[in-house]
Amino acid sequence: MEKRVVIVDFNHQLFTYFHSNHRLSCKVVINGEVVEKDTTIQNACIKNIHRWSNGGVYPTAVCFDRGVPARKAYWQKEFPEMSIGSGKEYKGNREKMPEAMFEAGSDCESLLRSAGVSCFAHKNYEADDLIYACVQRAKEKYPGMPIDVVTNDADLLALVDDTVSVFIRSRKLTWAENDAIKKTHYVQVTPQNFQEVVEDLSAYKGFMIPYNTLLLHKLLRGDSSDNFLRKEISRMYPKSKYNNMILAMEADEINFEEVFRYSPPRYEIFNKVTGEVFDGTLEDALKSPDRDNLKKRMKDSEELEAILWCLKKYSPISDEQLEVVRKVYIGMNLNQPYLNRDTNLNRLEYKVGKTESIDINSFDEIELQKVISPLKIMLNIK
Repeated sequence: MEKRVVIVDFNHQLFTYFHSNHRLSCKVVINGEVVEKDTTIQNACIKNIHRWSNGGVYPTAVCFDRGVPARKAYWQKEFPEMSIGSGKEYKGNREKMPEAMFEAGSDCESLLRSAGVSCFAHKNYEADDLIYACVQRAKEKYPGMPIDVVTNDADLLALVDDTVSVFIRSRKLTWAENDAIKKTHYVQVTPQNFQEVVEDLSAYKGFMIPYNTLLLHKLLRGDSSDNFLRKEISRMYPKSKYNNMILAMEADEINFEEVFRYSPPRYEIFNKVTGEVFDGTLEDALKSPDRDNLKKRMKDSEELEAILWCLKKYSPISDEQLEVVRKVYIGMNLNQPYLNRDTNLNRLEYKVGKTESIDINSFDEIELQKVISPLKIMLNIK
């Protein structure tokens, strides 16, 4: 069987099984007292990770959410009406996680870490940010190896390419390119079936979403689940106008696969006195006689520049509106750095294996079984 990298969106698993009608429990000793502990989430999530990783043989990453004050501060700075505490802030329309769900998720994370499963969680990064970072690392560490991202988050469909498949949750269907990688109630999304799957999702009914243009739709039409919708932009792109724009881009053979992507940060070196951009590498700058006046700053990625160029060419958008789109992209770009003098609001690019010492590796299923045995969870070890 071909080896694969498996990257799991844990919070999706957490929400799925918290609401399960089929509950499991076992007796455990807590503070010297025997109590009945609900193990529904631990049982289902850990068994899924074990199964999808082929018993720990496949390199596996499990990604967890943490609070993102840096991203929220960015949205508030660029769009003051999204101020923190107003209810209109980034993801401010979401209910607080129930205590029982939080405790079960923390328990799973602790169990998986104890068993040597590669778990990624870091202050100021959502699971999406870490999944993107893990995909980049997997491509580097395991070149050419297929990568499976398991989630229910349509935002991650923009990661699909010839190497990366996104397995999206489905109540009705189970489908994969072959039986060996099937995951019950998930549909494998590839470049070949991308448009068919996405256009069948309720949020995109009536819109043309060819591979790989989902990110463009989100930029222009907003995302109610993340609580951002720029009406001054979305009203310009009703279904008919949006679809005509896509058709015009297709006619000119715009490379959707390359353009509408999340992107790593890009920097430039400039002279803080003259404002001129330094023409050279960082190594050149360190050797320059002007090095004390040279600073590094962020600049728009090539992907963002291409997106803005396409919108300017194929739609009647003003420079002012284009700047709004630019700010929205930076706010939603996965693993985007947000530079701030306040250390709590400052965020750099997360680099797997560098920001923390954890890397994407296989794990020992026997060790995992030892760790979870007190909860009466039994893995199917072959």
